[in-house]
Amino acid sequence: MERWSAPRGGTGVGSFGWIGALAEGPGTLAPDVAAGVRLAAWASNYAQAISADEIDPAVAAARLSLCAICRPDLIQRHLDQARARPVEVSPVLDWPPRAQLVDVLAAALEVTAGRRDLAAPDGVLVQHLTRDHGPAAARQRILRITRAGTTVAEVTTVAELADQLGGPDTLEQLSAAPVSPVDAERG
Repeated sequence: MERWSAPRGGTGVGSFGWIGALAEGPGTLAPDVAAGVRLAAWASNYAQAISADEIDPAVAAARLSLCAICRPDLIQRHLDQARARPVEVSPVLDWPPRAQLVDVLAAALEVTAGRRDLAAPDGVLVQHLTRDHGPAAARQRILRITRAGTTVAEVTTVAELADQLGGPDTLEQLSAAPVSPVDAERG
């Protein structure tokens, strides 16, 4: 496992720490605050890893999008903060690296907003979707898994996604798919 995986030992799926960091468990923070803290921490770590060529930016964007399933609002808030941060003169003071932080957050935003899919092995795609059931009902955030254009499953958690894709090893292989003309029309 690469250096930029989360610490092991948390609640999670199998022994993959970064998945455990995404799992929801009891805590003292409100869910939105906890999601924001988790997103900020992972975005910083992935920006540093990208600048050190330790992780592919598409893989980092995919993992970051799973920190905030169907929450482009949350990612947009962090992206706006990263863009507003002053550019440092010294590379030593530029942590996490601003350019990589902005890039990985922008790519994750494209995924969580549904304008870009996640690609898994064997031609499987994972889409972030939000269903709005009207003003009186809560929005439903789902991950739709498709193979060859056919919906295989719809799940709501990273653990369910791992189960549908064949285990945590497959999650390690997810990447943000390149933007295609179809994706551009969706956006």
